[in-house]
Amino acid sequence: MHFQRRKAGFTYIELLVTMVLAVTLYAVVSGPSEAARRRKEMAQCAENLRKLHLTAGLYASEHDGAYPVRKGARRTEHVLERLAPQYTTDATFLSCPVKGGGYSYIMGLRNDGEVTLLAADRLAGSRLFKGGPLFAREGNHKDSGGNLVFTDGHVEPAGMTAARDFVIPQGAVVLQP
Repeated sequence: MHFQRRKAGFTYIELLVTMVLAVTLYAVVSGPSEAARRRKEMAQCAENLRKLHLTAGLYASEHDGAYPVRKGARRTEHVLERLAPQYTTDATFLSCPVKGGGYSYIMGLRNDGEVTLLAADRLAGSRLFKGGPLFAREGNHKDSGGNLVFTDGHVEPAGMTAARDFVIPQGAVVLQP
């Protein structure tokens, strides 16, 4: 009898099937984890904004209702650094948990019962109109939108475009990170 010996190695079909299985497995494993990671970051960011509101509220209660201000401030951190160490010993919540994610802050507000935007993920600018851009494209959560915190303490997730007009009170300034 004459037997033909097969060369060692994979056939083209076997290699192709292996590659398809590997790509499919990678897509199944990495897809949901990316979405889950983004949801976790958005939730942590919302929690940070709640803490920022509480800390800024402590400051306001000792300063006749005025939220933190700093003359000549051009960036959010120049104002929020006033909160540590007197009002908080952990300043990690003063920025978004996403790498490089700082918050926009509305400087010059008072805790007078009027509900207005206090801080948010990186805003697109100081003019926030319905249907216009709300968050900067290079913002904290990229195209996922971001979070907003108001002077009454509630936090809202929002998309990339403004669902309503946001009025910045006269004399208030939108600071960027």
